[in-house]
Amino acid sequence: MAVGALTGCGTSTAPVTPLAASAAPAPVGGTSDFTDPERWATLPPFSRTEPVVLLEEADVAAAFPDDVGWEPGAITGTGGDWARAWCTGSSHLFYETGFDVPSPSDEHVRAWSVPSGTGSSPGLHVEAYRWGADVGAVTSAQRWGERLTASAEDCPGAEVQDSGGVPGEAPLVTATDAGGGWWEVQVATTGGPTAVRLRATVTAAAAGDAAEGLTHLAGRLVARLAVADDAASHLRDSPADRPDLSAAHLLSDDDVSRRDQPADPPAVATPVESAARSDGWCAESPVQGAPLPEQAWSTSWTEPGPFEPGFDVMEVDQRVLRFSGLGDEGGVAAAQAFSTAFRAGAQTCADAAADGREVQVSDYSVEGEDSLAVAVDQGDGTWRVTATARDGITVLVVSMRVQWEGEWYPDPVVALTGAAWARIREADRNAS
Repeated sequence: MAVGALTGCGTSTAPVTPLAASAAPAPVGGTSDFTDPERWATLPPFSRTEPVVLLEEADVAAAFPDDVGWEPGAITGTGGDWARAWCTGSSHLFYETGFDVPSPSDEHVRAWSVPSGTGSSPGLHVEAYRWGADVGAVTSAQRWGERLTASAEDCPGAEVQDSGGVPGEAPLVTATDAGGGWWEVQVATTGGPTAVRLRATVTAAAAGDAAEGLTHLAGRLVARLAVADDAASHLRDSPADRPDLSAAHLLSDDDVSRRDQPADPPAVATPVESAARSDGWCAESPVQGAPLPEQAWSTSWTEPGPFEPGFDVMEVDQRVLRFSGLGDEGGVAAAQAFSTAFRAGAQTCADAAADGREVQVSDYSVEGEDSLAVAVDQGDGTWRVTATARDGITVLVVSMRVQWEGEWYPDPVVALTGAAWARIREADRNAS
């Protein structure tokens, strides 16, 4: 993150008030894609820069309602957990004769715990793996499931439970009596090149009761993984096939405001006139030397307040630009050229600054490609922020004014641009 003296950059011609970034739960979809062979060959790799959150505190708390204060540990990289045998404390599968499963290409592992140590479920381990084409994707995942099932069958005291609530090709649920009312519960399943496993220690009167919460969590994890795959594929697959933009692609006050304070007047989504499609980062920086979008829509609104220091967004302006009709390569190239020229205008705004106000520049926090966010301290407890990012042939620009006292953090712009991308993807799916 760089700090400089800017003025003018990021000023918004329109107006908002979103919830805090952590208040909006990640979306959960269906699980049919997990078992759809037509999708398996095109599933994207797990993100290495922004690992998807497969389970949240609310998910874990719902599965184990008697516990409070669940906390996640760090997301770890590829290790040996994928080959851990079923029995707790036993050796890894790759020490066993005949184990011929290659390492997964991608891994998401996260541990959860109740720090007090007094909960009925003191530990939870969440794992997701994906094998790539170079290691026989689907076949490798299926062999992993077979070897893990065999390991469970050899595990003393492991009682097989009903796996009807777990999606996948070969779901397996077991509970092992650990004594004193404690159970070691595990759930595993595969879907094409993807595998998931959950392990937890819980208290319950019977094995079936112990397995119930983890079975629910497994379905939740698969559903959220399906949504993450859709979002990642949207950044990659056939951008020229995306439908025309409409008002449905834009944020509205209902997306981000407090329900008790609707915008007045309400936001009105409108197509951007041809003459305004070259509007740049600020008035001093019109886009030059780059193709202009065939489609462009905008909306803006102002929230009525009162505002709370720290995170309230007061104004919003959103533009969505799409370079259609050029084919995949031509459309992406045109969108890249426009995005490059547009982002270059941020420096023009910096050069035009003269009053020494603080600016925070970030090129990593905003979702999407070619991302950039510039926040300028207005000196009155508010910041003007403009963020842009690209998704294939689509360019998103979101500007806002935020009530934010003290050191700047990018939470509002991350939350708002994430909500905008979610709306764009939803509109594309509905129109396709």
